[in-house]
Amino acid sequence: MLFQPAQVLEIAGIGKDTLRHWKKFIGPISGVDGRRHQYTLTELVGICTIARAIQDLGLQISQFSNYADGLFQDLAPQLPPEGVPQVLCIVPNAMFFANASELPDADAIAYIKILPIIQAVFSSLHHGAPLSGPQLELPF
Repeated sequence: MLFQPAQVLEIAGIGKDTLRHWKKFIGPISGVDGRRHQYTLTELVGICTIARAIQDLGLQISQFSNYADGLFQDLAPQLPPEGVPQVLCIVPNAMFFANASELPDADAIAYIKILPIIQAVFSSLHHGAPLSGPQLELPF
């Protein structure tokens, strides 16, 4: 499924200028033109995860720049139908995914559960939040 920029903004709860600013720091979405680009489910869930970290934990978008490529790559296999969502662990000098039952022993740690984000994305899709419905990926 592919999503229009307006859908991503609405589901993630961010504004157009915020997404434009984030593209400077998030490698996987940095080179896309918002007027024509459609976002994958992985990109949508990644943006929602980052939005949750910024809104709920007070992180800055610049803190994601060194980790964004790996986070988006590691997020893809966690998505339905076969994926098992993990927890994004944020420690002073790293960000990584771990199983909820195997959180690292750290002096300071923040974490974000991915399953509630995936559930919120799918709930938004089923309750009409997206403006024009998800687009199917075409083979050409």
